[in-house]
Amino acid sequence: MNSFIVMFGFAVSLVVSVSATPAVTLISKKLKLFDVPDSGHNARRIHSTPIPRLGGISIFLGFLAPIVLFYDNDVLTSISLISISIFLLGLIDDLFNVSAVKRIVIQLTIAFITTVQLNLSIDSIILTQGIHISLPFALSYALPTLIIVGAINSLNMIDGLDGLAGGVFIVSLLMLAYLFSITTNFSDATVIIALPMIGATLGFLRYNTHPATIFMGDSGSNWLGYMIGVFILINLSSTNIFTDQPKAAPSLISAILCFAIPIFDTFLVIVSRMIKGLNPMHSDNRHFHHSLINLGLSQSQAVVCIYFLSICSAISGLLPIIYPNYSLEWAPILWSSLLITIIPLSVFLDKKNLQRLVNFKKYVVAHPTLSVGSTRLITLWERVNKYCLFSVLVLPSVFAGGFDVTIGYISTVSLALLLTMFATTTKKNDFFETVVIAICCITLLIANNHRILQVGFQGSIYHINDLYNFLFIFLAASTSMFVLFTLKRKYLILTPSDFLMALIPLLMLLSPQHIIQEYYLDIISLRCFIVFIAYKALEKRRRSSNRHLKLAFIFSLAYIASVSLLGFKIMYD
Repeated sequence: MNSFIVMFGFAVSLVVSVSATPAVTLISKKLKLFDVPDSGHNARRIHSTPIPRLGGISIFLGFLAPIVLFYDNDVLTSISLISISIFLLGLIDDLFNVSAVKRIVIQLTIAFITTVQLNLSIDSIILTQGIHISLPFALSYALPTLIIVGAINSLNMIDGLDGLAGGVFIVSLLMLAYLFSITTNFSDATVIIALPMIGATLGFLRYNTHPATIFMGDSGSNWLGYMIGVFILINLSSTNIFTDQPKAAPSLISAILCFAIPIFDTFLVIVSRMIKGLNPMHSDNRHFHHSLINLGLSQSQAVVCIYFLSICSAISGLLPIIYPNYSLEWAPILWSSLLITIIPLSVFLDKKNLQRLVNFKKYVVAHPTLSVGSTRLITLWERVNKYCLFSVLVLPSVFAGGFDVTIGYISTVSLALLLTMFATTTKKNDFFETVVIAICCITLLIANNHRILQVGFQGSIYHINDLYNFLFIFLAASTSMFVLFTLKRKYLILTPSDFLMALIPLLMLLSPQHIIQEYYLDIISLRCFIVFIAYKALEKRRRSSNRHLKLAFIFSLAYIASVSLLGFKIMYD
């Protein structure tokens, strides 16, 4: 499928989701369909006021829009049609409160139909390179069914903080899609289904990050969990269901670690309830995110911590597959062991030990080691990072020479988004601003890396790519130390929205292999993460730096568009 159509589908799903959510919020308020806060000592819900709970509708509409308008893929159509049933189950639960037993029975039925219809049965599972387990016929269908149902309920149970379930879904789906791309030699089939889901969820998170104005409800969490379960099975299958060709199947541990936090949390919470003699399906405040809140973290801090743990889990699972020539089988096993240790400690933490940890956290906040160096030194350090950002984003555009027409068009779109952001800037548009800045960073880095950087001096030509590479290494190290020595310990440098935007460059890794090689997207994805964090660090410290960098973005994007589309050139004598 044309890459432009795929990316346009992502944009459509994002726009539809962003546009539909306010309407869904209004409908929820009209019908008085709210998620009402709990009361009492064992309250499970964190929010203090009633919040509309039908946000799953906007996510689902955002996903369906590009599927109906642009895509023509039989497998994608089958997945979409079956997923309607799980969405409707969640929606009915939001409206009428379906009993737990009925929900599980219907989920099992839908999961089994999915396994049969999409041929997702698993004949054998791989634990490590040397350990394969063959499954009998009945279990080859039962296990996939249980995986889908487990994913549905795991995502539903972790949906306890603003933006948590949606963000964990994006991280997990992104990593599972990348895993599929690796095992199918960078097939673009998975992008067709992954990008609309990510776009739709990202648009909903515009309103769902703290403080949330709407929740996704069971319609959203059930549907997203179902899609994660399907993606896990697509990876574990020894056949590429999009082409019916054989493919390499990853280990079960690698696939599970892409969705590790919800799985481990749900399993251990259910076990803890059973040990206490409670109904395992009865909601309570024993989840990992509740423990982080009890430790004194804010909602945003707890969400970012779980995002970070989620991506670390996924990376540890992918390492043996990304680098098959190295003996990295220990990485997923080690990380799994850490999760098995950490999460139970949080679940079974008694009040006495919990209070000790809270007191320790308060002590750290009350005695921050912030006064390192003078104010003048910090200001100088800030300027060095600022001009280093200018150097890696703006100056290379002048020295890179010509640009592809494709890069010119992308720069034009990025410039239009940036100018729109300037015209509509308010405090409520931070999400849109973050998206636009991430897109501009990606565009500039692609343009700067697509040509050899060179300068002329006294009749000689000098290549400066090595200097350019060194600037990124310096910026990464300097930003890390700058954050460590200047930001207060009581808050984190990244908000949940910032963290998700920092992961946007990883979407480039889902591109076909020839595009990754042509535009050096594997290198750019890492560089863009460094640049984005450095930009956000400066933004936290000084808003003026933020404005100067935006103006630099405008100049550089306009220059690239002029060179590639209008033939503009700076001539040297």
